[in-house]
Amino acid sequence: MDVTVLPILNLREHQATQSLSCFISTPGTSANKTGRFSLAYIPPPSLAHSTSLRAAQPRPLCFNQSVLTMDNSKPEYLPPRGERAARHSKEVPGGSAVTQPPPGFPLTLSSPLAWTRNEMEGDAHKYILRLSDEHIFALETGLRRFGDFPRQGDISDEDFPLPNDLVRELRRISDQCYRGPGFAVIKGLDPTKYTAEENLKIYASIAAHVAPHHGFVNHDRTKVVAYVMNEENGPGSSRAPGFTKDALAFHTDSSEILSLFAINVASEGGSTLISSGYHLYNQLAQMRDFSFQDPAKYPPIHRAMLHAADANNVCFTFSRYPMTGYKQRQRDPSLPPLTEAQLEALDTVQHILEENSIALPWDKGDIVFINDMAIFHARTAFQEQEGSGRELVKLYLHDPKQQWPVAPTAQENWNKLFVPKKQNNASRDEWNLVDKSGENSLSNG
Repeated sequence: MDVTVLPILNLREHQATQSLSCFISTPGTSANKTGRFSLAYIPPPSLAHSTSLRAAQPRPLCFNQSVLTMDNSKPEYLPPRGERAARHSKEVPGGSAVTQPPPGFPLTLSSPLAWTRNEMEGDAHKYILRLSDEHIFALETGLRRFGDFPRQGDISDEDFPLPNDLVRELRRISDQCYRGPGFAVIKGLDPTKYTAEENLKIYASIAAHVAPHHGFVNHDRTKVVAYVMNEENGPGSSRAPGFTKDALAFHTDSSEILSLFAINVASEGGSTLISSGYHLYNQLAQMRDFSFQDPAKYPPIHRAMLHAADANNVCFTFSRYPMTGYKQRQRDPSLPPLTEAQLEALDTVQHILEENSIALPWDKGDIVFINDMAIFHARTAFQEQEGSGRELVKLYLHDPKQQWPVAPTAQENWNKLFVPKKQNNASRDEWNLVDKSGENSLSNG
């Protein structure tokens, strides 16, 4: 069986989505071998729902692969910064320059999501909500009325009513995630004051007013809460990079709104970095050495992942981990080596995001909400004190009042994350208070 590594550009000019992807495809099979780098774009609804457009057939194109194949059967998950920068600046043979994005893609993205490091470093304080003593008292009062977690995964704002002024502030956070810079931080909680279950209830109640629908966080689709911890010394020490104390490359989690609650932080390091995918798009749109050819001999196999956008937005799904592997968790050895162009693409993305990143201003007890469709995140390496490890609680969230249209190619995967829980015989076990293992968790880190 022939296995081909292709950076793929699917131009579905006559469908409601287009996606720019770099992933491993196995011609003649029905599934990808690993992850991909995707851009998705949806034209205005007036075009997306046109009868003539629905009936038309897509015309796929792909990148030229006349490039040198390297001996990199074990490419590094995160090479040294200088090495990435050098690869980013290098000219790669093959292909003529393209001075603008292909048809169907915006020439540039002008949006509050398209921020730069210089702009955001001075403005990040605008996106911090500091809970007052009155707000915390209201949250603690709600704990006494709440009772057990519901059988269904969602906790609505009706389950946990809050004062009107706090509700307005939490709704503003939803606006900031979907229509602002793509992130917000809540400060003021002290998790040492509460039990593990009380912390989770307070977190879930706050999230219910920001984005009330919860997505599944594990492959079995049985849990809506996950824990991000260093498990390098636990049973079966071969872990995905997100469950170690090493640095994480920039990635998305294939969610809609990613939320994290810092129950405890590292004694040293462990900063969460964020970077604008929209700024990345504008930078990539100006780059050289893009050429295209008909991929009829190597038809792409495309399993879309939460490609959600409207007429002025693109959506990213990206991780270098499936392409490079990580320590003992190596990429599929049956796959051919990555080409120099593919390594350059991976390192270029990392380099641009790294140069434009800011460290989130959050600490122990803080909650962050991130637009996972438009904002990339990463982590610096960290150290822990014995008996006091870094611990984050993670939710995948969706606000039906704010959501971007879901592309048809993304609908199946979106349903796997956010399908109404009443259709899945859900149980209270969805709210996981015991098993903090990262095994089987959904993580692109």
